[in-house]
Amino acid sequence: MTVLERPFQKIERAVWLAIQEKANVPGSLERAVATAVTRDQKLAVQKVTKVLAMYSLVPEAKQPMCDCPGMLRWLTRIVDTHNYNRVKPGAPAIGGRASGVNSLNTGDGLDAKQVQRLEMATKATSGAGLYMTEAARFNTIATLTNLAAHEANRMPMLREPGLLDNICRAVHNERSDVPKQCAALAVMVSCC
Repeated sequence: MTVLERPFQKIERAVWLAIQEKANVPGSLERAVATAVTRDQKLAVQKVTKVLAMYSLVPEAKQPMCDCPGMLRWLTRIVDTHNYNRVKPGAPAIGGRASGVNSLNTGDGLDAKQVQRLEMATKATSGAGLYMTEAARFNTIATLTNLAAHEANRMPMLREPGLLDNICRAVHNERSDVPKQCAALAVMVSCC
């Protein structure tokens, strides 16, 4: 999981540093996200997702893979192509909950400036899957499709925040064979 997790942690770290240092500089968040992940890290994610896609074909591996702590979360992030990070400052946020910095406390103890920074960070980290390779996204969708073929995995997959939204978005936006696999996955998961 560390190889899948590392690029997203780097993106979140870069966004928080940019918010703290250059919150008012136009384009600073986008640049922070775009430069946070190295080519080597992208290729490492691509290789891991290829291996996961292969193992997800093994019937005995489907449920343990789905039950692996963090597996669905990171696969969901890889296929997160939501364009929040392309939204102009001050524009209303549309769509579902961003998969980015949603683990942070947004309780009553935060002042207005902290809430604004949290919203900016969430918008900037949403869509981080766009910074992964297309092959990594394709491999991830294949993995999710294979995992959804096992009936016991469907409810945990439905409960994963953002998973179905990200798959539907990929079906709608991708121009390759990815939509065909996504559509199959969306049908499999929603048939529960």
